[in-house]
Amino acid sequence: MVIMQIADTFLPTFDRKTLLYAALLFIGYIVGTQLSYFFYTAPAVFPIQSGVALAGLVLCGIRLWPAIFLAALVIYSANGSEPLLAFTFAIGNTLQAIVGAYILRAFNFNPHLSGMRDIFALMLVAVFASTIVPTVGLLGYAIRESLGGNGLSIPWAAWWIGHILSLLIVAPFLIRWLAKPYIPENLKEIIEAGFAFVLLFALTCTIWILDISHVANVPLVYAWLIPFFWIALRLSPALMTLALTSVTILSLLGTALPAVGATPSPLPVGVQLYLAEIFIEVIAVIFLILTAVVEERRQANFALEQQIQKLEDALNKIRQEDQSKNEFIATLAHELRNPLAPVVSTLELLKIEEQKPDTYRLIKNAEDQIYIMRRLLDDLLDVVRVTQKRFELQKERVTLQSTIVRSLHTVEAFMASQRHNLSVSTPAEPIWIYSDSVRIAQIFTNILYNAAKYTEPGGEIAVTAQREGDEAVVTIQDSGIGIEPGRLASIFEPFVHGKSLRPPVGTGLGVGLSITKQLVEMHSGTIEAHSEGIDRGSTFIVRLPLDRDQSTFQSALEPQGPSNATYKILIVDDNQVAAESLQKLLSLKGHRVAIANTGAGALTAVSTLKPDIVLLDLGLPDIDGYDVARELRKQKDTPYIIALTGFGQDSDKTKTLINGFHYHLTKPVTLEDLENALNTLPTPIDPNE
Repeated sequence: MVIMQIADTFLPTFDRKTLLYAALLFIGYIVGTQLSYFFYTAPAVFPIQSGVALAGLVLCGIRLWPAIFLAALVIYSANGSEPLLAFTFAIGNTLQAIVGAYILRAFNFNPHLSGMRDIFALMLVAVFASTIVPTVGLLGYAIRESLGGNGLSIPWAAWWIGHILSLLIVAPFLIRWLAKPYIPENLKEIIEAGFAFVLLFALTCTIWILDISHVANVPLVYAWLIPFFWIALRLSPALMTLALTSVTILSLLGTALPAVGATPSPLPVGVQLYLAEIFIEVIAVIFLILTAVVEERRQANFALEQQIQKLEDALNKIRQEDQSKNEFIATLAHELRNPLAPVVSTLELLKIEEQKPDTYRLIKNAEDQIYIMRRLLDDLLDVVRVTQKRFELQKERVTLQSTIVRSLHTVEAFMASQRHNLSVSTPAEPIWIYSDSVRIAQIFTNILYNAAKYTEPGGEIAVTAQREGDEAVVTIQDSGIGIEPGRLASIFEPFVHGKSLRPPVGTGLGVGLSITKQLVEMHSGTIEAHSEGIDRGSTFIVRLPLDRDQSTFQSALEPQGPSNATYKILIVDDNQVAAESLQKLLSLKGHRVAIANTGAGALTAVSTLKPDIVLLDLGLPDIDGYDVARELRKQKDTPYIIALTGFGQDSDKTKTLINGFHYHLTKPVTLEDLENALNTLPTPIDPNE
């Protein structure tokens, strides 16, 4: 396996693509060597061919090494090198390129030079692989000298520094531009790069060619760093490699030429070139690292922006799905409530007309099941509204006692069916709280319903209300199945049911206590649950802040009790069965009732019959119920308009009031719901205001 990997890496192949790349590398190496001879008296000063060889093997594969060997052998022989030296130089340059490419490959080198890892790998190659050519060359010169020829004419260190420069400057330039040519993104970037390079070339020519290194005793080399910082921080790694290659050629060429604008340096040209090479290498290392740091940060920012965009897209998708879910739930509740409406009205009629005990009991059982279904629908909508914080509390000054009475009235039928022994203890003086009375009643209703559901028939349920400091405290205790200690911490989480060996009476979604907790917290209160374990009962304690003013007065918004008044009522509903059953139920209570099944029919009936009250469905087949309400509000003697619909969210209730309705009833409605609506009608919102 190892032998196969070595063969796959190093042995050349002879397919058309490989031969083409080998030919290009062969030509590139010869051109690079000739440029080195052309610009400098000694090609070791800046051996461009070393960078060409490394770039070729990195981009096209190490197996192209024969192209480098043959090119080196040819070009050195053509330039007058003896066969021994030409062969030695060919071996040294080939080994240097192979070792450098292999090291970069081991580091998973990225030709785009986009990370610190790539720059450090390149620096490692430049420092260590560059020792191969001068070492092998020194060996060749030693052999030549032993045969009677001349030895090495330049210091090993100078030769080494030259190859470092080529591997550090030429190689990354070729690798970066051949792997991915630089394409400016916009005109602004072109102008910015143009200014940076003009400044860079001007300073380079001033310092190295004109040999003006100081102005007013300030070294110009500091100004030379400005365009480098500009390119590193503002532009790209590709432009940095171009800048380094350009200034290296100009700087070394200017150093080798006679001084033009100043007194010649007292140092020999060879020493000047040596010092210039070291200075440029230091500059290259600094700015290649800086460019890599900036590029990594840029890529990290880009990746972060992409992740943020993905998160935003995901959040938008969740919002859209959540909105679709809410609309689906609202529509589902509406469609489920519509068929329940005639069933509830029919059961109310049967309760009034039927006197047989057995039949009455069956009717009562059916009514209880419908009540459970109504609670399930209400819970389904409430959990959406509360979790989405779409409740708008309608706070008013009410007594704690009145909210408890309202909640007890809601669950008393269910408790009676279970033969529970209920005890209620409230103080004689009123306890005033500033709250949404409907939601506070819902809090106690949920707890009482849970207590009744999880308490066996004949069990005990106790409600106690009292004032403690600046809080109103309501305690609801039952003798039911209790709560396991390990589940107390999660009892208020949504969709969590109490665990028991015996199933509770009735059903639920497991959201009642979650809704209750959030409603309590919306009123700046707290709720806690206690239980000593299974079959030891449960205790729920609700604490609500008192209203600051505890003076006693009668709230104008509290129900004033049922009235025996009769009305002329128009029922507008396209569901004929629901309309007829509701008509008969209201007729038995002494009201005069007519029916219209369309919006147009409703407008005609109102103008003819002059009803006191209109029970108006919203989803009519011809005219929208909102449009009908607005038309009715334009009439001189406007009847009370009550929305009778399956849509029961807070937004639906707000919309009906804004569109001219006086009251909102959610299907299915009981006789008690209708009587409350007929006897306590709030002031409508004038749509013209």
